[in-house]
Amino acid sequence: MTYSVWHNVDEGIIEAWFKGDLNIKTARDFMREIIDRIAQEKCFLLLTDMSEASFVLSVVDIFSLLKFMEELGSHLKLNMRVVRRAVITKQPDVLAFYETVFYNRGYQMAIFSDPAKARTWLREGKRMNHKVQGNAAPYTAHSDTSQAD
Repeated sequence: MTYSVWHNVDEGIIEAWFKGDLNIKTARDFMREIIDRIAQEKCFLLLTDMSEASFVLSVVDIFSLLKFMEELGSHLKLNMRVVRRAVITKQPDVLAFYETVFYNRGYQMAIFSDPAKARTWLREGKRMNHKVQGNAAPYTAHSDTSQAD
């Protein structure tokens, strides 16, 4: 597992990159690094490239990560709902539940397969529409061409 977190001053974005197996322990370490950088830089746009990550997270892990993030933010006196997150992945369906959990709790998050569209969405400041389709699942990943509010 390898990851990196930096402040792209030119674009005003915190950028993070992860490669390898993302399990609950590595996800918490990675999340701690990201939240520390957000607090340090006072920068609330986050672009996370997970295109080289393999996800080993259960539904319980996803909910525990949300709680972990809230606790870290609270400890740093940081309202995590003001952070706008774009996540890049080659497997958007794998992260659909993660996206939906965050969205339903009032967090600004969207999943993309195209890095340019992710950057545009971060800068535009619009929320993505989340749509439940039929009885297939209580969540769906949006495509990069979804209409914003």
